Amino acid sequence: MKGFKLTDLEGIGPAKEKKLMDAGINTPMDFIIRGAKEVSRVTDIAVSAALVLVHNAKKQMADGGKPVMLNSLKMLGELKKIQTKYPVDVEEIDRATNGGFETQSMYEIYGAEGAGKTQLTFSITSSVMKNNESTWFIDCEGTFTEERLEQICNNRDIEYNPDLIQYDLVTDSEDLLYLIDTKALDVSTNHNVKVIVIDGLIGLIRMQYHGRGELADRQDTLKRILIKLRNLAIYNNLCIILTNQVMSNPDPFGAKTLAVGGHVFGHNVKYIYSITKGMKNNRTFRLIKSPSQPQADYIFYLTEEGVSETESIKKKKKVEELDSQLADSQGLIKKDLLID
Repeated sequence: MKGFKLTDLEGIGPAKEKKLMDAGINTPMDFIIRGAKEVSRVTDIAVSAALVLVHNAKKQMADGGKPVMLNSLKMLGELKKIQTKYPVDVEEIDRATNGGFETQSMYEIYGAEGAGKTQLTFSITSSVMKNNESTWFIDCEGTFTEERLEQICNNRDIEYNPDLIQYDLVTDSEDLLYLIDTKALDVSTNHNVKVIVIDGLIGLIRMQYHGRGELADRQDTLKRILIKLRNLAIYNNLCIILTNQVMSNPDPFGAKTLAVGGHVFGHNVKYIYSITKGMKNNRTFRLIKSPSQPQADYIFYLTEEGVSETESIKKKKKVEELDSQLADSQGLIKKDLLID
């Protein structure tokens, strides 16, 4: 917000201003994303006083026309008016996502290695790029391949533009928290980022925390990450996609595999999907959790264009040619019917 000073907020003097700035809290949106408890931890003031600061920051942004004071259905409706959806132009996936991956929401997509999680996120990226908007990849596994992303864009007839990609490789959960705190608002504001993909979040945390003795610390770190991402998605109109690994399920009556991360992860995302491998390159996209749709299975394929409706580009072109010929023949029939 232009002209904003931390000392404009009641209760913030030079000493607290320095502590906030050192922690990367410089704008009203920083207060909203971090929340009262973290502001309290940074400034050594009571949580109740920090909560007043957060509410004052929300009021300043709301007075400036930003729909962040969500205290009525009317204000929630104003926020929904600026929501955007990004379809991937694959009928089954677009049906599963009710028209596309939406901003103001957080997604979990889990599956075994090679299931196609990253390929799906690359396909979503091509849709974002088509709108001349940006995607931020936070790579927790070191598997990002720019050549593959460019191939997918080219096969989807979308001009690949590397300037519309923000990228960071992280190898530590604290490094990830630091990135979220210091870079997320900047890239969404100054680089027009609309989608954030965090590839392999739980895998990163699992490698750092070992055994049941460190489980509480692991889940606490995960909660800190998730609440910031959820706030970022809602208040800054972003779509956040988290890819996740799977583990074997010992229950003989349940699914063979489950997403890792436990209930902390599952309860804090709005939509959950799984991807399972089929024969050759076909995949099952299963809707696990949605506030508006029942659980269901949807079929897609992995090809040179990322996710696809057909098992190969060659077959897709044949289908398009047949559809075109059918449309032409129907047109001729209609014209003939007009002849006296």
